[in-house]
Amino acid sequence: PIERAIQELDAKVETIETLLALMETHGNNDNNINRSIQLEGRFNDEVTMVLKRHTLEQLQQKKNEAIASCILQCGTRISNEKEENLPSRMQKSISYSKGAYTFSVSRCVNLLGDRAEPRHVYATLRRLEQQGDVELLFDKKGEALQIQLFFGSDDNFFDDDNDDLAQMLWTKCSNQVSSNANKVSVIDSILRQVAAIADDEDDDRDKKKSKRLKKFQELVNNELSKLDKDNGDDAGNSKNLDLRESKNMFPKHLPTSCCQELLYDAQASWHFLINDANCTRLDVPGDYTILTLTKFLHGIETIITSEFGKYHDLFGKWKTYEFESIRCELEKRLE
Repeated sequence: PIERAIQELDAKVETIETLLALMETHGNNDNNINRSIQLEGRFNDEVTMVLKRHTLEQLQQKKNEAIASCILQCGTRISNEKEENLPSRMQKSISYSKGAYTFSVSRCVNLLGDRAEPRHVYATLRRLEQQGDVELLFDKKGEALQIQLFFGSDDNFFDDDNDDLAQMLWTKCSNQVSSNANKVSVIDSILRQVAAIADDEDDDRDKKKSKRLKKFQELVNNELSKLDKDNGDDAGNSKNLDLRESKNMFPKHLPTSCCQELLYDAQASWHFLINDANCTRLDVPGDYTILTLTKFLHGIETIITSEFGKYHDLFGKWKTYEFESIRCELEKRLE
């Protein structure tokens, strides 16, 4: 399910899909012999079903419907309190039905077996609906990603000795960050050069373009086209980037005199995220907790902080200092 993946990974759905697409292409050849996963796409995962003629037990025993057994294992029966959230037509159906359930299509697929797919579950549900046995409601907000894991690929994913995939993902992401940072540096350099140009007082004011505008267009055209050519798809190695022109724009290293104050702010942020943002994953100490606190103090919005914490006093308080120096300091003091 997409919503659960977003909360557990603390990442946007676009980021998750990008990482999965990179994993899908990793190690592939022309014949796709070494393919590990295949991303099939999205589908509606959450379904509400009202039973009209038979209970799930009767569908399982009398009609031998395998889907009924899956729903009994993974589904949740709708109580009277939850009926208010359903459409009016379905509320009327529940009052004289054999029961109503909400369940996940993806969990049903996993229970049906290795070769089952979401389309098989949909086909069974539509058949039961056409026969008049059930009434269905698909929640468009509850979507899931269908991923096919090929035989033997699970060993590659969880093998500690094989870090090719992790290295590839790290390289792709770091190259993208380096490329974006280099573009900011180039734009800063261009604007400084343009600002240093002074138009002559004797210039013809009827001209369509000033000297500054001509210079700006020339620099942008030359620098960015050269930058895109140098970076390409697989380039952008951070070792080859020259960001010295904009070094004054960069955050400073965290001084020792601020470490105690940083620790107090980190503890206050932790209590805020636990109590107000309800981030239960921070109960477990480790890299995830330290990284989340560092992002919060550095003013980087995530799935957790974007909704609850961006108006907090401590959000972004330490953004003038290097991200890595803050993370390392918290790692030492929060062990």
